[in-house]
Amino acid sequence: DSYIRQSNVASFVDQDVYTFDAFWYSVQAVYNNGVLSQWSDPINIETFYELNGSIFGSLEDTTRPYLVKTSISVESGNNLEIGEGIVIGFEPETRFDVYGGLSVVGTEIDDHMVDFRSVKGDSGNWDGIFLHPAADTVNFTWFSVGEALNGIQIDNRPVKMKFGGIFGNQYGLSANGDTLD
Repeated sequence: DSYIRQSNVASFVDQDVYTFDAFWYSVQAVYNNGVLSQWSDPINIETFYELNGSIFGSLEDTTRPYLVKTSISVESGNNLEIGEGIVIGFEPETRFDVYGGLSVVGTEIDDHMVDFRSVKGDSGNWDGIFLHPAADTVNFTWFSVGEALNGIQIDNRPVKMKFGGIFGNQYGLSANGDTLD
């Protein structure tokens, strides 16, 4: 769909956008004497950062949410820290596999929690978080995992969880041969 939005100021904030989407914008200027310029070439604006494949290091930028279009993983020998306020939305049938180190470090409630969820808002829409066998401990603090087939599935892996929520999943938490602290 397209429409024209008029503004008499040099900038505007488009509040009619969906969090996990991309939009095309074009601009036409009106000069003081009413003369119209040509329309600018369209520019693609994405309201998210895209995550795909193997990831490591840290996720700290909260200016836009992260969108997973194909499954992501933290490979053995790598570490990932997910900082406060990060939102990660998953497309249908994607998953988060963790073979290496993972530390989810949210604080407080609402804007400072780390949020893992479906971009569609449907339960069972994405596959969930899978913690594969390893010796290092996975830490979750102030987090939420929602709308997945398997919220968090743990397989022979030490895990520490504190101040979190696992909601709206078909299966919330599954642990096999693990220590949950």
